[in-house]
Formats: sequence, structure tokens, C-alpha cells
Amino acid sequence: MKKTIVYIDAFNLYYGLLKGTANKWLDPVVFSKTLLADDHEIVGVKYFTSQIKPEPDDPDASLRQMVYLNALSTLSEVSVIKGFYKRRVVDLPLANEPCRTCKRIAAVVITEEKRSDVNLAVELVKDASASAADCYVVVSGDSDLAAAVQYVRYTARRPVLVYNPQTHVCVELKRFASYYRNIARDVPARCQLPIEVKDGIRTIHCPEVWRCDKQAPKTERLRCPKTPVADQIRLELALASLFMESSCEDEYILELLRQRELLRDGTLTAEGKSAALRVMRKYGILTRLASVGHGQPKKTSDGQAPLVD
Repeated sequence: MKKTIVYIDAFNLYYGLLKGTANKWLDPVVFSKTLLADDHEIVGVKYFTSQIKPEPDDPDASLRQMVYLNALSTLSEVSVIKGFYKRRVVDLPLANEPCRTCKRIAAVVITEEKRSDVNLAVELVKDASASAADCYVVVSGDSDLAAAVQYVRYTARRPVLVYNPQTHVCVELKRFASYYRNIARDVPARCQLPIEVKDGIRTIHCPEVWRCDKQAPKTERLRCPKTPVADQIRLELALASLFMESSCEDEYILELLRQRELLRDGTLTAEGKSAALRVMRKYGILTRLASVGHGQPKKTSDGQAPLVD
């Protein structure tokens, strides 16, 4: 087993994968294990963040973050390392100013997270230099960490894996990492903390607005935030896989199929079969199956595939 330390850039992770989703109650240990192969033994997860300040449009945001950090304190593998949050007012020119000679200026509030990237880089280099683990994993898409990654790989001569939570490819990190990958958008939903966690003295509850679909009762799931595009694609592919008699074990997707009356008694309805065929045409599944000569859709009693549009 490879002893492995994981370094999580919390703000980069939040804005890359979690913002606007119901997956903020993330278990960083399970999340790290999901990213890595089974031959990694996680001996530490270092979580780099800053305590945010209340915003006029969301005064409870800092309280929710505090609750989450308290929940992380119950995980023995996790250590939270804080920078600080800075807010300042800057005078900036208006964008798309119609009057070229006016040059109107607006006072803009700028919020910045300070020192988290420096803290991460310092901890990474310090641990690698001390041979604290066999492998080092960075969860960030911040190109400012490229120099630290380069040091660990080429000077300390230790493997350093980078998992980028952003949608774009970070060329600098990819260049120096021993391994690089962008994180799939559906990973956080599978890595949530229990709704209630205990620290021995008190019970810490997930904020109500953070409750995700998979944790909600079945009858309440569709009242949660709208299914994102990525989940819609998974739903479509689940339709196709069920039609091909393949396994589909995602409980939330199965419940969506049932509530849309596309699945009854574990089998697709006629409407479900029609939808599945449309999906298979959309993704070219039928064409690929025909080219390899197997896995054709189940035929109806008359011996024909139910090609219903």
C-alpha cells in the first residue's frame, strides 16, 4: 500500500465542483478514496481554506461554513489549515462605457482568499522533503501551485498526482504532475457526509439548504434543486443501459425513472423503451453495437425491435 497525503484547495474545489449544487456536505476522506486506486492508504487529508465573511446577499454563508468545518473536525484524517479572507473596495472603470471621454468610475467590492495556495505549497514541499508519504495528491486547478508540484516530482523525486476540479485543463499543472486528471462532475454526489455527525459532545447537522437528493426521502427527491445537465445525461444513458438489460444501480436515477413513469416493476414501460431508443440513436449506441455484432436491443414478441419514436 502506498502511504498517501491529499492536499485539497477548498476554494478551488468549491468553485469548480460544488457551487450551485447540493453536494457541499462533502466528506473529503471518501472523496479522496474515490479519486484514487485501491493501493493508496490515505494517512492524511489537508484541507486548505479561509473563514469567509458574511455577505449582504447571503448573511448565513459564514455560519454554514463554520458548521461544515466543525463537521470536518470529527474526521481524524483531516486537518484544516486556514488562510484569511480579505475584502476591499477598488475604484474601477465601467465596462462597455458608451461615452469614450466620460470614463465613469464605480466603487467595487473585491473579496479575495489569501495565503491558502501558499499554505498548500509549503505543506506539500515540506512533507515531500521529509518523506512523510510515498505519494502526494493535489486537488486543485490553480496554476500557482505548479512550482511546488515541479519540486516534489523532480527535486524530491516523489510521485505527485493532480486532480483538477475545474472544467478547463491546467496546462502548467499537467506539465509537471506525475499524473493529471480533471474530476468528473458526478463524483461529489457519491462522497457526502452523513446528515448528522457527532464529535462526542454534540451533534452537527448538515445545513438544510445543503441537503442533497440522495439523502432526501424518496417522496421528496424531486423537490430538491433541478437535475443538472450532467445528471440528465446519466439519466439518458441509464435508460439505454436498462433497455440493453445492463445494470443500473443509481437509486436516484431509478426513482426519477419511476416518477416519470418510465419504469414499473423494475422494467421499462413502452414510453421508457421509446425514450431509450431515442437516447441510443442520439449517442450512436445502435451504430456501435451493429459494428461489433452483439448486444442488440431486446426484441418484442413479434421478433422486431420496438423502434418507436
